Amino acid sequence: MLITAADVTPQYFKVGINAKISFPKNWVVKLDNSVDTMVVFNRELDSGVWRFTAGARKLKLQFGIGIVDSKFPDIPHPYDQYSARNNNTICCIGSVPFIKGVAKYGAGCREIKQGDEVCAIVDLQSNPRTFCLEINREIQPFYMMNIPSRLKFTFIFSSNQDEWEFVALEELSHEIDLSRIDERRRFKYE
Repeated sequence: MLITAADVTPQYFKVGINAKISFPKNWVVKLDNSVDTMVVFNRELDSGVWRFTAGARKLKLQFGIGIVDSKFPDIPHPYDQYSARNNNTICCIGSVPFIKGVAKYGAGCREIKQGDEVCAIVDLQSNPRTFCLEINREIQPFYMMNIPSRLKFTFIFSSNQDEWEFVALEELSHEIDLSRIDERRRFKYE
């Protein structure tokens, strides 16, 4: 299955509390105020291997991409460390991966920059289930395991006028080989 930019409308996106967004094009999401927020691509996945591809169009400071556990209806703030039990996010912001709002420093990830093509990839058929990131077609040297069994992809915004461009959501016919990633950079969602 493949969903491309031509297939999406603004109704595909769900926004976090107090955030204001606009759509310069149906597939481009722009933050219109200064509220750090998440915008969820509102398509739940519960099986298969999926690649969510996006373009980092406009960037002031830093922003990110990731997933949320779709069992929880509320969109949490991605940095909310004080309520990790309620924070259902896995994401990479700038060059730092986060699990439930807690930074995982030392992952060796390249920083997401304006103009980059970024892919969040989930494998819901492997054991354990995994999340990894690709920047400009290069797998980053970390992954998250034991990810939720039902999830949605998300964009993270931190600055007014930042823009993410949805490119595609594609179901892959094969898993991603993560066997060469150092043990120290395999993080558990728990």
